Amino acid sequence: MFLCLQAEIAQMQKQGGGGAIVNLASVAGLIGFPGLSPYVASKHAVNRLTKNAALEYGKDGIRVNSICPGGIDTRMLDSLAEQATAGKMTTHEMMDPLYPIGRVGRPEEVAG
Repeated sequence: MFLCLQAEIAQMQKQGGGGAIVNLASVAGLIGFPGLSPYVASKHAVNRLTKNAALEYGKDGIRVNSICPGGIDTRMLDSLAEQATAGKMTTHEMMDPLYPIGRVGRPEEVAG
């Protein structure tokens, strides 16, 4: 993430500034999640790196933002749930109660 951001900013500056960079983080980087410290730490780092880059390069007209999606029903989420609960809970048992609609998102709901 850092190296990519560094290269993107250098290219944007070479072209005279302007434009936007969007980094992908996670809601876990904002609120934390028991049992997933390395994942949470990495996503928190993406958010802080993004914020700092926005502060440093805004003067060049370069906007830097991050998107923090919640859980989407994928194999990756299943893997995280397995790791966080040591296999004691399924993804849906662990995650669905956290969402106002009563379930995690579905890939087709965000793919478009």
